[in-house]
Parts: sequence; structure tokens; C-alpha cells
Amino acid sequence: LMWVNKVLRTLKAKSINTCSAAKSINTCSSAGSTGPSCRLVGTVVLVGCGIGYMSYKREKRAVDKALNDLTNEVAQLKETARSGNLVSSKKVTQAAQESKLPTERAQVTQKSQDTPENHLAACCDVELQKFMDTNGVPGMVVVVMKDGKIVWREAAGKSDIENNVPMTVDHVFRIASISKLLTATALCKLVEKGVLDWDQPARHYFPEYPEKEKGNPTVYQLAVHTSGLRHYLNNREKKIHEHYDTVAKGVEKFSHEELVHEPGSAYLYSSQGYALLSAVLESATNIKFDKLMIQEVCSSIFHV
Repeated sequence: LMWVNKVLRTLKAKSINTCSAAKSINTCSSAGSTGPSCRLVGTVVLVGCGIGYMSYKREKRAVDKALNDLTNEVAQLKETARSGNLVSSKKVTQAAQESKLPTERAQVTQKSQDTPENHLAACCDVELQKFMDTNGVPGMVVVVMKDGKIVWREAAGKSDIENNVPMTVDHVFRIASISKLLTATALCKLVEKGVLDWDQPARHYFPEYPEKEKGNPTVYQLAVHTSGLRHYLNNREKKIHEHYDTVAKGVEKFSHEELVHEPGSAYLYSSQGYALLSAVLESATNIKFDKLMIQEVCSSIFHV
């Protein structure tokens, strides 16, 4: 406010003709160069600018403090592990109990000599539990890989809450939309091999998909979510548990629908688009989609 008052005093002292510089404003032109309406507009604008500037500075200070605290915490953890000034086994056990952790990790730390590796692992266990508590996650597995090798992995929580089954590092999870990345990888490899042309309409390889009034999406447009096919309508449709014997059977559920927009004219994330893309890959190669994924993607990643 002191800054605003200073500017107002400067304007008044120099007798700046605000209205003559903005003749399109009716209130100013009608009130004259020094009319009260003009002065009121100028005051409101300046006060608004001052308040906005102060809010920006306050939020920036809060963000800077949070980032600084996080940086210091990481630095302290690294220094602790490097110097060997480890937390005692008793404190690790206490931290695990306070975080509702299974005591297996704490017991292992008690039985073995304190090392930087054990200390970091115990700290990671605590952080995993904090993450689960904050986000309502019943159980999870974390794996860290470096240079193609697993350097750390840990399971936390439960895989079955009702039956009190603990999570293990070998638990199998559904990968949900990560499958889109694997599907796109298979598409790129097939394009490189000349098996299909992604600039062709999807109907070229999968004629069961009918023509659309707004245009026929290409294989590439399916892959980059510009095909015009819709996404899930609601959570009930998203969580459907109906099994389809073939990819084509799944595509039948929405193939009769018109596109949301002309292909290539806009971006719209679409799981339906990737279902159709899966059918295209299957039809172009004459290989079942699951076997195609093993052949083109999983064999090189997981050496299966």
C-alpha cells in the first residue's frame, strides 16, 4: 500500500492526463482529464496490481522454503549414509512401529551390523508407509534399477486387506494404461519393419471398423490420441470387468459410435482409440495381440 500511495502522489504531482491517453473509456472522457471517475479507475487498478504483486511474493516465498527444506533433508540423508553416523536399531524399530510398518525390516537391522545400506533401506520403508497413508494405498512394491540391474526393491502394506495377506516383491499388478506405451512400442517396431504404414486409415487393416461421417482416423492418429474416438464416459465404464475373447469383440462395444471430432483436428486422450489400435496390429500381423506383445516387446525387455 505504501508503494501504491507513492505512485499516486507521483501521478498527482506531475498532473498526468490519464483520460486523454485513454479516450475510448467513456467515464474518463466524460469526466474530463482530472475527473473523479478517472482517478477512481486509476486507484483501483494500482491497488489491484499491488495486492496481486504481494500475493505472488508470498506464494513464491512459501514454494522456495518448501524446496529448500526438501533439498536440505536429502543432503542430510546422503551425508548420514556417507559418514556412517547411522540411526540406532532401536530408533529404526521405533520409527517403523510409529509408521505402522511390519517389523521385519527393523528386526533385520537389529540382528545385523548398522550399515549405510541398512539405514537407507529403513528410511525408505518409513517413506513408503508415509506415501501409502497419505494416498490411501493398501500395498505397493518399489523397484530401483541401475544399468539394467535391480539395486533395491521393497514391498509394503497388504495385497489382500480382508485376509491380511502381506504384499511381496513378487506380487503381480495390473499395469493399466502403461500398456499403451508397450502397444506404441510394438507399433513403431512394425512400422520400422515395413509390416504396416501408420499413415493408412485404421480401416485399411481392420475393415470391421465402419466408416465415419467426420472422417476415417489413421493408425498414427490412434497412437497419438487425435483420432476423434472418445474416452470412457464414466467410472462405471472404466471399471468394467466383462471379458472379451478377442480384441475385435471389445472394439464392437463402441465401433458404431460417431467420432467426437474430425480426425487430426484436436487432441483427446482415448483408451478406445488404443483398443482399436490393438485390433489393427493384430489384423496386420495375423498374430494374437498377447503373443504379438511377447514377440515384439516383452522378449527384448524381459528376455522371455
